[in-house]
Parts: sequence; C-alpha cells; structure tokens
Amino acid sequence: MTGIRGRRVWRLIQQSILLLSVGCATPALAVEISFRYAESLANDARLQLGMELAADAWERYLLDPVQVVIDVRGGSIFELGFAAGLTFTTPEVIAYEQLREALAADASTFDDLIAVNHLPAGPNLAFWMNEPDGRVTLNQEQLGINGYLDVPRANAKALSLPVSGDETTADPEIVWNEFALNSLFDFDAADGIDGTDFVSAAIHEIGHAGCDRRCELYLAAIGRAVGPEARNSHEVPALRTGLGNPLGRCPGTDGSHVALVLIRTYCRRQLNRRQAM
Repeated sequence: MTGIRGRRVWRLIQQSILLLSVGCATPALAVEISFRYAESLANDARLQLGMELAADAWERYLLDPVQVVIDVRGGSIFELGFAAGLTFTTPEVIAYEQLREALAADASTFDDLIAVNHLPAGPNLAFWMNEPDGRVTLNQEQLGINGYLDVPRANAKALSLPVSGDETTADPEIVWNEFALNSLFDFDAADGIDGTDFVSAAIHEIGHAGCDRRCELYLAAIGRAVGPEARNSHEVPALRTGLGNPLGRCPGTDGSHVALVLIRTYCRRQLNRRQAM
C-alpha cells in the first residue's frame, strides 16, 4: 500500500481559504480521512483525486476529531461480480450496553437525544422484526447474540471506544471493480458526466466506513425478509415494525454478532470475499 501526501498540502490551502473567508476564525475539528492505495493504483491520479474530493465532502459534515484510514485496491469482476465497488468494514466487538452509553455521552443535539432515548435499556438490544412466516415479534434474545455487537471501527473510534490494532490499522477497505474503473466511471465531471460519476460513487463507498453491509445471502435464504434501506437510518426502531429481518437474526462470520450503527443495524455478510480469494 502507498499513502498519498499531496492532500495534506491541499488541506492547508483549504484551511487558509476558510480562515480568510471567516475572518481568521479557527477551523472546527473534523474527521480526517486518509487513503492507502494498492500498488496497482499508486499512480492512478484520476482515481486518487476522486477519492480526495469524496473525502472532503464527508469531512465537511463529520465533526468527530478522529482519523479514518481507508485501504483502496482494485478487484476483478470475478471477485466483485456486477458491483462497481464494495466496502468491507473492520468490525469491533462491543457490548451493547457500553455502546449505548457511549452514544448517550456523545449526544449533542435534540435529535441525538431522541435517538439514544429510544434505544432499549439493559444489556441486550431488543427490536421488532418480521418472521419468515409474516409474524411481527419482539426480538430480545440471549446475551450472546444481542448483548454484543459488531461495530464498524470508524464508529467505535468516533465514540472513543477501545479498538484493536493501532493508528495504522485500516478502518474499512474499498475495492473498486477494475472493469468499472476502465469502462464505467467518468472521472471528470467538468465537461458533463458520461457514464457513472466516480466522485459520487466514492462518496457512497466512504459512507460505508460507518456501517456494515447487509447479509444478502441470509436475506435471500429466508425470502420474505425486508432488508434495511437508507431511509431507515434516522428512524426509531422501537416505533417501526417494517424494518424486516436484518436485525439480530443474521449470523456474523463468527455466528454470534450483529452490526449496530447508531440506531441502524445491519447484518454482516456470511461470505467474506477477501478470504475467498
């Protein structure tokens, strides 16, 4: 992997512009996203610029003073299939009760407080779910399943929770489909977009650094379950019965954990593509 250093200069330029535009006010602390590129992408200036622009878009909105380290590489169509890009998060196993307390401590707005106050009290996560036979039940299973959650490493860091590894450990890995890089993406929106805008796709994939992917294999197996969608990210699970069955029933790669991102949950993929290579 190779790191990019040019963005440090660009960041200083941006901060200087910001200082001038607001009368020399001190810039707010924010997330800092850095990339490490695989050797095959080390000299791909178009891709790297697109990633930097996408990172800047997120850094304008996320205020936690943490660094998110993202590994970036290419993958074959045999690995990724029809996906133009995939993000694999690094999970940290955190007790649900500990995570809820961290979310409460981090709450800074009225909306934050509403979300946290609707999380179930106690050591286990409980939620409404749709059973395969159509029944709606309250899932409040044993401690081993609902008591510990796979939390994306970037989220854990933002909440000041303990994480494994060190500052060089990648939070997620983004894998771009080599076929898409060569024939699908438009890397220059200045002359209009012909194909798929790469910066928009990169913004989307970086967003997955704060959440886990749903378990398509499991959802397909049970048939009638409805997977989570982006619109659910700010809704209150305790008040919904239509989130489907992604919450708690889908086993992680170790068979015992589910993922929690704030009040949105995703199940982890049963198939780890990286191990299948």
